[in-house]
Amino acid sequence: MTLKVLTVTNDDAKKIRTRAASYAQSFLANKYYEEYKELYDAYLRNRGITIRRGKVMKDERIVVS
Repeated sequence: MTLKVLTVTNDDAKKIRTRAASYAQSFLANKYYEEYKELYDAYLRNRGITIRRGKVMKDERIVVS
């Protein structure tokens, strides 16, 4: 049995790296979507900007008081 060695050009390596970065970003965005949404809403609310979603993270200043 012989093994075939694949050679990857620099252009191919760049394309693969770009796809890997895109995959990782997409995966993390889906995995942490709820946490992202809660942090985003809390940031806006703490600065007096109204949000349009019903479920929001509690203001940490109120929780600590």
